[in-house]
Amino acid sequence: IRFYLLRQEMTQDEDESSLPPRFYYGIEVFDENGKNINIDQSYLDESREMYCTAAEIYYFSKQENEHFKLYYEIFKDVAYDPSHEYIYTVEDDHYFVMGDNRNNSTDSRYFGAVSSEDIAGSVRIIMPYGSNLFSAIWNTLKKYINQG
Repeated sequence: IRFYLLRQEMTQDEDESSLPPRFYYGIEVFDENGKNINIDQSYLDESREMYCTAAEIYYFSKQENEHFKLYYEIFKDVAYDPSHEYIYTVEDDHYFVMGDNRNNSTDSRYFGAVSSEDIAGSVRIIMPYGSNLFSAIWNTLKKYINQG
């Protein structure tokens, strides 16, 4: 998995004072042969780009918790390394998982890849924000009916 810098922007708070910069980043996924795998992220809200802040990078650099070290390693390189990228290699029988609210998800960017032995199930119904359970069940059933 390649994390790379898209751009850096200074931000302003409500009283117009400057805040530390935001580093907007992208992700590319490659197979073991180096071929780019196009992952479907159509379910993500395009208006919510992924970013980290200089303040977060600093905060996580000071943490003793092992779970925060990966986040720090990834984003210090994306933000400050001359290459502006970080390459993460996922071990065999492991999965790199990310939440759909990318700027507010504690996921593999913090704790690393998850072993297949630690996965207990799979998603059966996807319920988009703002929908109701009946609608989600109905849409899932229609998808299965149309496939079979």
